[in-house]
Amino acid sequence: MSFIIPLISKVLIESILKPKVQKFINDNLNVDIPELLLSKNPFSEIPFPYLADQIISKRKAKTKLPSWFANPDIVFPPPLNLEQSSSEPTAAYKFSNWQPLSLIDLTGGSAIDFSFLSRKSKRSYFIEPDEDLLELSKHNIQALGLKNVKFVNGKAEGFVDHFSDLPIDLIYIDPSRRKEQKKVFSFEDCSPNIRELIPGIFRICDHLLIKTSPLLDIKKSIKELGFVKEVHIVSVRNECKEVLYFLENSFMGEASLRCVNLESSQNHYEFTFKHEESIDTVPYTSLENELFLYEPNSSILKGGAFKSIASKFDLSKISLNSHLYTSKALHTDFPGRVFKIKGYSQASKKDVGKLLSTDKVNVSTRNFPLTSEQLKAKLKLRDGGDQYLFATTLSGNKRIIIVCEKL
Repeated sequence: MSFIIPLISKVLIESILKPKVQKFINDNLNVDIPELLLSKNPFSEIPFPYLADQIISKRKAKTKLPSWFANPDIVFPPPLNLEQSSSEPTAAYKFSNWQPLSLIDLTGGSAIDFSFLSRKSKRSYFIEPDEDLLELSKHNIQALGLKNVKFVNGKAEGFVDHFSDLPIDLIYIDPSRRKEQKKVFSFEDCSPNIRELIPGIFRICDHLLIKTSPLLDIKKSIKELGFVKEVHIVSVRNECKEVLYFLENSFMGEASLRCVNLESSQNHYEFTFKHEESIDTVPYTSLENELFLYEPNSSILKGGAFKSIASKFDLSKISLNSHLYTSKALHTDFPGRVFKIKGYSQASKKDVGKLLSTDKVNVSTRNFPLTSEQLKAKLKLRDGGDQYLFATTLSGNKRIIIVCEKL
């Protein structure tokens, strides 16, 4: 549920920050919002739906943006804006890789990425066409203690065409990934159109960082953009969140793909690869005498490192389209889940039952005609427990059930 309230003025921001209003927001973080809206608005100077938006957004920020949640001077963007913004782990990841001394954010939005990327900037520009959102983000940027920021109410296209305050280390852009409220799958459907902006961007800066949804095809995007030096596929706790394209003016080499899984602020795994097509065919497993099963994390699967990961860790692949791997020797540093194989059988209740100590099991299907829910119903299994069941298809189109325990 979200309520979009127009005219975010300085007066409204000041009203939201009053101690009694902040107490009301904090006291109601766990209430049912529709029920709350049926009660009387305790603050006549603040529209009740706007208060509801503050409660919804702050509730979400507790896990998505804990540093913002802990800052009493933050006024939160509407829930839809917050939903489409970066999380704190992904914003911090950008800062860990790019720390520009001068920065232009062409699509400022809720300022979450900007608030991290500009931490060391001595000169930065925040561009946002929505006057209300600009006012809100300006307040939050100042509340976070960021200085030397110039705020511009305008579009990326016009700003690039008229900018002359050189030099600039990095330009950042997070184009809108929705067209008429529908998700889009190509740069042509994004706003602004990045491909049209690139020539102008490279006249004022040699480095461009683009954030996109994981929905966009990576190979196609590299080809469309040109000059792509690095691609960062970023997951948080094995959920792919965003893909970053780092472009360098006049770069003509092959892009390096970095698959990243952020487990915590201190712990993350990276797997970097390129030349995927040049790797010889990966051996397929027969499962005979294989002891361990490997499931790559979501960034590696999105990045398409299907042969590279097998080559790096000397693994056999289940089959061409089953992105599971096996080995006789254990590789504890594998970027994903690792399992000890207990046995395997045909996909029948009788055969599988011989391998299970209980009907409580975690079921996954890869390249298999049934979904995990359908297979659980067929085998009369329940969710949970310490046992893991993978239903997949071996090379030669042989369907198989592998029973494992997680290491």
